[in-house]
Amino acid sequence: DDNRMAGRASTTVSASSPSSADKIQSLLRWCQAQTDGYPGVKVTNFTSSFRDGLAFCAILHRYRPELIDFHSLKADNWLQNNQLAFRIAETIGIPALLDAEEMATPEKLSIITYVAYINMHLRGKERRGGPSVNMHSGGNNTSQQQSNASAESASATASSSTPKVGDYLKLYLTSLTI
Repeated sequence: DDNRMAGRASTTVSASSPSSADKIQSLLRWCQAQTDGYPGVKVTNFTSSFRDGLAFCAILHRYRPELIDFHSLKADNWLQNNQLAFRIAETIGIPALLDAEEMATPEKLSIITYVAYINMHLRGKERRGGPSVNMHSGGNNTSQQQSNASAESASATASSSTPKVGDYLKLYLTSLTI
């Protein structure tokens, strides 16, 4: 009887705590909700859906529309879109875990980790943007120049030791509540 009870207890615990796969699916659903309605953005996975940088830009625009002129972005400018998204993310405190050049062949684990960190950083913050919001005060170049200056400032104050990508994923998977 004790053995059967112990088996039931462990089954109950594992059934009530979400698996890593469940948490990753939850993160994908979060991305879909943040990018819903943005033209040219359809998140279905953690590789090709993020390649052109528009999904990253849409997520950031959802929370900080004044930093990205989303409607000026073009899907075929994947390198510039990713550079912009990663610079903007750095200016709001999200460490650079990816290089824009890496997005030529997106790596699933790296993107999951980066998006998990974005999720953790934005969780609980007000969503001020959306697909129909254009709060950007100038052209895309102005935004990039402001982002460059802010990113350089943020980089100068950042710690010299960069945590490993896997560390962020572990942190996310342990902190996510579904």
